[in-house]
Amino acid sequence: MISQMRDQITDKIKKFSIELGFDLIKIIPAHAKPSEKRRLKKWLSLGKNADMEWMKNNSDLRADPDKILPGAKSIICLATNYFNSVEPRLHEDSVKIARYAWSKNYHKIIEKRLKYFEEFIKKLAPKAKIKRYVDTGPFLERYFASQAGLGFIGKNNCLITREFGSFVFLAEIITDLALSPDETFRRFASQSSRSSSISPSTSAAACFSSTSLPPSPSCGTCTRCIDACPTGALKPHNLDARKCISYLTIESKKPFPKSIRAKIKPWIFGCDACQNACPHNVRATPTKNPDFALAAPLRTLTLSQLRTIKTEDEFKNLLAGTSLIRAKFKGMKRNIK
Repeated sequence: MISQMRDQITDKIKKFSIELGFDLIKIIPAHAKPSEKRRLKKWLSLGKNADMEWMKNNSDLRADPDKILPGAKSIICLATNYFNSVEPRLHEDSVKIARYAWSKNYHKIIEKRLKYFEEFIKKLAPKAKIKRYVDTGPFLERYFASQAGLGFIGKNNCLITREFGSFVFLAEIITDLALSPDETFRRFASQSSRSSSISPSTSAAACFSSTSLPPSPSCGTCTRCIDACPTGALKPHNLDARKCISYLTIESKKPFPKSIRAKIKPWIFGCDACQNACPHNVRATPTKNPDFALAAPLRTLTLSQLRTIKTEDEFKNLLAGTSLIRAKFKGMKRNIK
């Protein structure tokens, strides 16, 4: 009886996720992952988080759901396709913005959905405890999403899904409800990453000419993302934020290092070089969700307009509701020099 009720609640949760606009959902037991905790600590100790000191805060929590929510039993992992082929007007001025920032601020959009999701779950189980995240808390979301079966983590450190490639937003709900978990993601035990038929010389079309799925859930010997990184920030499954264009143009408040400055162009906010190079993204299709359509300010904004901005308030008003305000006025001025 308990198992049947658990399955029924799980089924209702999955159906509601689709109603809310999420494209993918997987559920995994909320187990701590000591190995990932050690890997994260090593990465931090090498200073690869650059000036993002907040990443060190609560680092012990990131791989341990029970420390985030005592008594946690399940993690609901969610993904939303955000791929958009309608480009910002700015791209006509030979500058580029990362695709995730073309729409309205995704944090606000998905957080609203998660709030409705929490309310729905509490109607099913009023005593349930819940913690929700959309890239906003100390949680290894890509790792747990891969464990749940949403996809696998590529050499570019992005979660790559079978259905949409890597152009997806992730979100999670941690709960003390015991839900029915999905089958663990299998990596084709008979094929190691080295034996995969994907290679640097294989065209994207050839990779998927015989099937809509990759030969195996891995990158194989392919190094396109690493080769495409303008600044050399990538190594297989490892990122050095100190060289990453996304970090430098968004999070960093310092002048660009002289050795890297010329390599940052044409990117003025974020970077998609590693994702654009990935053959798995040949399957990326435009999102059907209107929330992720090109944001109104980016339909007409030009580089000359950006250059005429004089104050932080003017900057915020011009780009209201978009992710670009994350860079702040001074950061954007630096980026477009």
